[in-house]
Amino acid sequence: MDRRLDFAAYFLTLIQVLEKRGENFEQIKKVCLEVAHECVRPKNKWQQ
Repeated sequence: MDRRLDFAAYFLTLIQVLEKRGENFEQIKKVCLEVAHECVRPKNKWQQ
């Protein structure tokens, strides 16, 4: 399975869980942006 598909599934599940917990749109957006930024941040010197 493609890594992007795994990430998309995780991301959708995150949104669904936050919605079920009653989080508002702004909070969901904030959490999703934090996750996205963390995933694209370089992890080591070679990636920078």
